[in-house]
Amino acid sequence: MLGSSLLDIFYTRLYSVLIGKQFGARDLGFYSRADGTKQLPVGVLTGILSRVALPVFSKVSGDPEKLRRGVRMSLSGMMLINVPMMFGLAAVAEVFIVAVLGEQWLPAAPILQVLCLAGVFWPLHVINLNVLLAQGYSNLFFRLEVIKKVLGISLLLLGSLYGIMGIAWSTVLFGALAFLINAYYTKQFLDYGAFQQTKDFLPVTLISLIMFAIVRRASTSWAPQPAIELMALVALGALVFVGLAHLLSIRSYRDAAATLRSALAKNQE
Repeated sequence: MLGSSLLDIFYTRLYSVLIGKQFGARDLGFYSRADGTKQLPVGVLTGILSRVALPVFSKVSGDPEKLRRGVRMSLSGMMLINVPMMFGLAAVAEVFIVAVLGEQWLPAAPILQVLCLAGVFWPLHVINLNVLLAQGYSNLFFRLEVIKKVLGISLLLLGSLYGIMGIAWSTVLFGALAFLINAYYTKQFLDYGAFQQTKDFLPVTLISLIMFAIVRRASTSWAPQPAIELMALVALGALVFVGLAHLLSIRSYRDAAATLRSALAKNQE
């Protein structure tokens, strides 16, 4: 686990070194600002998930069926939050940057939009890797990290040939491939692989895409003060997403709503 952590730090810092050396401090600043903005919601969500998933999964690691149900519930719940959050941030990228960071950071907006696509995969990585740790496969965890980092560095070098946006898109491709690698062993141990996982969060992704298109359209046809526009677009996106999830009776949305109602009922008692 220590080796995996050190490897991850090296891989993360390599982005800054490569961008700074090949493209200069200005582009490095825009990329770092975009990545930091994307990490604000993703970091909080995956941080909570990382602290909760391992002890919960470890508790039921001796019962594969119960562990499978727990993994499926965790994945559905996290993706219900993360997917619309990432697509929503991508939809309001320009407005968010102007309103929160200032116009001087506007060139970071296209980078942020692409990095948000990579951010969609983060809960999937956390959940699938914690399945391995909960079952005691730390050696396998380390080997997978080595394989993925070699793949990630290769994609990073290839993406750098196409500029900053090439590097950003390389993170999206790496996220998708890393998901397939991580989910392969979840398939082996729990019979819950990439296909089944994608099937579970695909409805949320589809309505998030519809929300993205509506919010993007609204952002180009209406331009008040940036702060007011940002709040209005966020409210519109939330209304569209919740409305579609309720109308189409998305399973993860129904489960979350039932859990919330149950929690409220207990508090009232």
